Amino acid sequence: MATHHFIALCVFGVAAIGTSLRAQPILSSRVIASGGAVNVAAPSDSMYLSSTLGQTIISTPALTASSSLFEGFWVPWRFEITALDINDEVYDRLEVYPNPFSNRTTIRIPERFSGDVDVQLFNLAGERVRTILVVASGTEHTDVRINAFDDAGIGLPTGVYILDVSGRTRGGVRLSAHGIIHLIQ
Repeated sequence: MATHHFIALCVFGVAAIGTSLRAQPILSSRVIASGGAVNVAAPSDSMYLSSTLGQTIISTPALTASSSLFEGFWVPWRFEITALDINDEVYDRLEVYPNPFSNRTTIRIPERFSGDVDVQLFNLAGERVRTILVVASGTEHTDVRINAFDDAGIGLPTGVYILDVSGRTRGGVRLSAHGIIHLIQ
């Protein structure tokens, strides 16, 4: 009978949690990996990580009937944040400066947002680490400063974070923007 061990992998502030059988981590959710390989085995879709965390999976060099092997390496991302068009949502661009940042960054919310605007920051494990409620005038841009702390006041580790800004226009149309910001210490 195999013994299960709970493992948390953490490099550059990115964490993944899974269980270990025979010293091989089995990840319970999607991760962003680098420098090694992620093996997805069929039919159970178990994921096996052999690497560090922190970079994008970008290729599938091996694909068989029973598994897929993904390899990754660093690909530079543009620091521009662009929104997604979902259903009746209008998309817009956000200015974030500086990006990458070390202790504080500013998000410029366009004048198209009006009223309550939710600004949320997620780590790469999908956990919401910061939420800020902003009231936008709808007539001029609104600058929101975010310090490198989570909602509990604990400093955020170096890493890549996902930014989600959502609200409405003056006419009531849903508006959201999503992007990536980089924290370096």
